[in-house]
Amino acid sequence: MIEICGEYTKDDYLLANRTTLKKTNAFLIPMIAWVSLTIIMILGILRTPFDLIHWMFFIICLVYLNYSSTILPIMVNKYFKEQKQIHGKVTINFDSDKILSRSPVDEHILKWLHHITITEKMILLYNTPKTFIMVPRGWFGNTEQYEATVLLLKNFPAG
Repeated sequence: MIEICGEYTKDDYLLANRTTLKKTNAFLIPMIAWVSLTIIMILGILRTPFDLIHWMFFIICLVYLNYSSTILPIMVNKYFKEQKQIHGKVTINFDSDKILSRSPVDEHILKWLHHITITEKMILLYNTPKTFIMVPRGWFGNTEQYEATVLLLKNFPAG
């Protein structure tokens, strides 16, 4: 059994949400629409440079095209404050047949994962396509503990 513990930060939560967003196909389709709309607004501005409507929609397009840097941090701040289960010390125990996550107000036992995302800075354990448990890389005591956890997770029931 491997046990790690730590406290989540807003930056952890933001990074996890950005990672999830990048891997979501549902995010790609609206981005294509925003790029198309931006091109249309640029053409409108070139045709009538003093039309405020084109400029206003162009700025809105830029904000949405940079969603993960503009809107997402605002949403993360709001949701981080609301999610009491990620405040305070969180302990995660990894075993070959279960993952136990405990916080001051909540406890989860996972015996199966929808999927796992491993990045340089974080491991995300998804129990549904959109909900996850964050495991920041900094919570691991050393590289050996991190690598043992990754190996255990690669053999953990998922699908």
